[in-house]
Amino acid sequence: KFNGKALSANLGWLPSGTQRVWAAHFNLIGQSSVPISTTVEILPPLAPALHGEVWGAQVEISWPDSRTSQPISGYAIKRGSVYSTAEAYGSTTARLWVKTETAGTYRYWVTAVDAAGNNSSPGSIEMTPNPSIGEALAVLQEDLDLQIADLLNVGSGLSERLLDEAIARGTAITSVQTLITEGDQQLAQVIEQVSARAVGYVRGNLIKNGGFEFDLDNWTFSTGGWTLIEDAWGATARLATGVPANGWASSPRFPANGGSIYTGSGDAFFHTGAGTSGFGVEFFNAAGTSLGTTTVLHNGNYDFLNEQARRNDWAVQAVAPATAVTGSVVFIWTGHTTTGDVGIRLCKAEQGSLPPTPYTSEASDRGAVAAIRQEATARASADAAEAVLRDTLAVRMNGAEASITQEASVRATQTGALQAKWGINMTVDGKVSGVLLNNDGASSNFTILVDRFAVAQSVAGTTKYPFVIGSVAGTPTVGIDGTLVVDGTILARSLQVDQLSAITSRLGYVTAGQVNISGDGVGGW
Repeated sequence: KFNGKALSANLGWLPSGTQRVWAAHFNLIGQSSVPISTTVEILPPLAPALHGEVWGAQVEISWPDSRTSQPISGYAIKRGSVYSTAEAYGSTTARLWVKTETAGTYRYWVTAVDAAGNNSSPGSIEMTPNPSIGEALAVLQEDLDLQIADLLNVGSGLSERLLDEAIARGTAITSVQTLITEGDQQLAQVIEQVSARAVGYVRGNLIKNGGFEFDLDNWTFSTGGWTLIEDAWGATARLATGVPANGWASSPRFPANGGSIYTGSGDAFFHTGAGTSGFGVEFFNAAGTSLGTTTVLHNGNYDFLNEQARRNDWAVQAVAPATAVTGSVVFIWTGHTTTGDVGIRLCKAEQGSLPPTPYTSEASDRGAVAAIRQEATARASADAAEAVLRDTLAVRMNGAEASITQEASVRATQTGALQAKWGINMTVDGKVSGVLLNNDGASSNFTILVDRFAVAQSVAGTTKYPFVIGSVAGTPTVGIDGTLVVDGTILARSLQVDQLSAITSRLGYVTAGQVNISGDGVGGW
């Protein structure tokens, strides 16, 4: 509304639509003329026509001027899949809006608002900002440590047990078949094994100073008086006088793994008119508490004897309890009745079952052994079914060991959980490499553990390596010898190139030794 003396008036900004405006003249005594009117068509702002670009994690949206009948006061931005429920996300008076986002796909809505508060229809655009380099690597590397752990567990401990069995059996071919067809647990299993052991194979001695090479260091005794004597029998530990009726001598402790088999052996003399004596294997937990002793005792009087048959007869085999961390070989006697003496020598602990191998002071095995094991297992119960195929090849030479284990398994449970897994583990002198492929129906992974991985290609009679993953100067490196075609975005903290060609570039800071600009300047530089 306008009151005043004028032939024209500015009524401000009007709502959109068709508006009728009236005017009347008044004289000095308040008499009015007949009102006259006209219509004014007020258009709402144009819906913004959005154009978007993604620069890494940054979203940039622009649009042309949305002005129609009245000037634009600003633009409102929302984000959401549907405009009616989209969240208010910002506003601007410019025709450019920039936002740094987390990785994902988003729909943005922009509405123009004119000076009278009239809103345009919303314009929308869907944008997919890239993750940051850290975010992308975190997603790609998620749970890969578990994949590597699974790869390391392929055939874990199997090659060691296989070689230990091969050492015990010698050169042999064995086959074991198991069939269970009654009850809820159904099982069919075939295990075939071939092994070859060189004549004279000697397992390493787990006891340091088992032959008293270093006096009586780290040996313990139930009574004092033991001395080191070197004579025709070599270095021996002897209790010459004051032998009690019952007693023991215990070797330095060796590392032990729960569930593993160990064999203890030695040579001794026991001069007495009665009583029993012999060797045993004792295990201890992490606190040093004894977990028990397995012994083989013999009656009567005897002397040292340089015969392997004697060591075999007197050797003792024991399985380490689950909590065992160390073990020792012990010599035990009971019922000693005379003034005779006691002596021990050449004591040995070795991993593996009977018979014992000859004495050595070395910790590493000497000799060669090779073995192959093939195992096929099918198992079914009321709530699960499983099939496993496992092949293992292993060799050991003078303590150095190499093995290959291939394992494939499929499993299904009553709850609908499915899993398929295939892997190869190669272990050579403690260094592990291999591949693992698994699939649980929802996701799959293929993980390779190697120092260098290459894809080779034969080109015109020569071999090319277009793709290589390895290490250069200690830094993990991917090498591409050829053309890299990327239909997407390359995320990088830095780029070092000999030549760069780009149609459009966005540069925040430029350092240049020389800049050459070509073109006529039309449309800007």
